[in-house]
Amino acid sequence: MKSKISVIVGALALAVAAKSSADPVPFYSVNGTGGTGGGTTGVTVTPSTSPSSSSALTDLGASTQFSFGTGVNGVAGESILNSATGQSGNGYLAGTMGTQGSLTAFTLTMWINMTNTATVNNYRIFEISAGSNPATAGDGDKLFFGLNSGGGIQARVNGLQNNDVAGANTWNGNGSAIAQNTWYFVAIVYDTNATSQVLYTGGVSNAVASQYTFGNGAAGALDLSSVTSIALGDKFAGGRNWPGAVDDVNLYSSALTQSELETIRTAQVSAVPEPSTYGIAAGGLALVGAMGFRRRRANAAKA
Repeated sequence: MKSKISVIVGALALAVAAKSSADPVPFYSVNGTGGTGGGTTGVTVTPSTSPSSSSALTDLGASTQFSFGTGVNGVAGESILNSATGQSGNGYLAGTMGTQGSLTAFTLTMWINMTNTATVNNYRIFEISAGSNPATAGDGDKLFFGLNSGGGIQARVNGLQNNDVAGANTWNGNGSAIAQNTWYFVAIVYDTNATSQVLYTGGVSNAVASQYTFGNGAAGALDLSSVTSIALGDKFAGGRNWPGAVDDVNLYSSALTQSELETIRTAQVSAVPEPSTYGIAAGGLALVGAMGFRRRRANAAKA
């Protein structure tokens, strides 16, 4: 009996380990968890995962406008909220990101929630630039993500691309407008070998789907071999505030598949473990407990 229980427990451990090892691991990750401040005291957010020499992200704008909101998983304080109505202020969260090397492929994922859709125009959400917290750096020196003047997603690598999902009411290429107070999962997958970057989107209850393909052109590898600066919620120069929230911003050092992106989306939506893994574990542990109970009863009967 003991050997059978050991086999069951061992098999369960291997199943859980296999599931965990298959999940993509980011080299840089930031959300509201680990943040401090809010209201009139300013906001600082420490990345949960980052290369060495990385720093916390701090509001470097002229006025305080960031706070912490409810995350995509429904947990309070997990998202970073920009309370500005859009393009009227110059607040942004910024810090440094340590060296990561030169990436011929990478993936950027995040959740975005637009709380004001009155004017969908030129919002800047994410930027990596050379140097340390450049107050007047141009958009997309290394990596840029935001919306264009028509409200469509815009992505650039190494400042050489100006790739848009063009036109109003086509924010992700599927012919529909971005909705107010709605969480969207967004992923940019970049691979120089594939000469393309692909936009994927999903939602709280919608699986990840491929939406749009950009050309790479001469953008080349993303060079993060020196300490760079990173900004959320606006561009470094200000004046293009994202009127809403962001959550679970992650950078991966490979071009993730649609299946891997769906694993990430599913895990981030829920604050509880995925039933596919832990349901099996719970069932197995219940079986082990039942077997142990039967063994104790048998031993008692023999006494």
